[in-house]
Amino acid sequence: MANDWGKEWKTTKEKFEKLTGKKKPAEKVLGMFRKSSGIEGALKDCDKADVAVADKRGGAAPTEKEMEAYKAAKKKYDSTAATYIKSLDDAMKADKGADPAYANALKLLKADLKAISARMDSFIAGKVAQVEQLSATEMTIKNMMVNINSALKKAKLAYTQVINEPTAANYNAQFPKAARDITQQLANIVKFRAKGQEIPGVPVANPDKEAKALEDWNTNFKKLPDTASPDDVKKAITAFALACKDVSTWMKSKTA
Repeated sequence: MANDWGKEWKTTKEKFEKLTGKKKPAEKVLGMFRKSSGIEGALKDCDKADVAVADKRGGAAPTEKEMEAYKAAKKKYDSTAATYIKSLDDAMKADKGADPAYANALKLLKADLKAISARMDSFIAGKVAQVEQLSATEMTIKNMMVNINSALKKAKLAYTQVINEPTAANYNAQFPKAARDITQQLANIVKFRAKGQEIPGVPVANPDKEAKALEDWNTNFKKLPDTASPDDVKKAITAFALACKDVSTWMKSKTA
């Protein structure tokens, strides 16, 4: 099934407008936000490339030409997104009298742009492995780090969404999925190593501690009551963010 990156970005922009609609206008930020600086066009190219490789008949692998087209579209998107993010940051600095809500809402835009990029990396890596005719195990091992990075970027997006709208319903809606996508990859590392399988490019230390900490939002997840205050929600989602940060730190540790 094809992704729909453009639709996701449109939804995030609508959330930004909802979050900032009744706040004191930040003219420079709003001006830059409304321009979007080519993001929609870049995502349209990515969606076109995505459709070409996502739903091949009979589960056929995409061609190398199709994958190169996708990689080129993704490279253009990354460049466009990086420029747009800088422009938004510069505009926010210039709007000194803007309501603080704009700063948090901008974090939502940036988190989604980065999550889209990381998920594209994961999707493309999976399709490349298909072109290379790798087995499911070989594919999992080869793409381990890119998949963990993708899961962490999605987790950051979940965190940003909850910080902007700190309600129990919003918090509860993020889990266990936001944690499971990470813990599944970490569990694979432990499982493969237990079988004596080498995993190139992955830190030497097993992520047992990091995986266990995230179980509070996965198999051990307990929903917050509807009566939870915004402060309670922020405390809970910040604890999740810190557990994810530990995974990010592990990712930067020594590899074999």
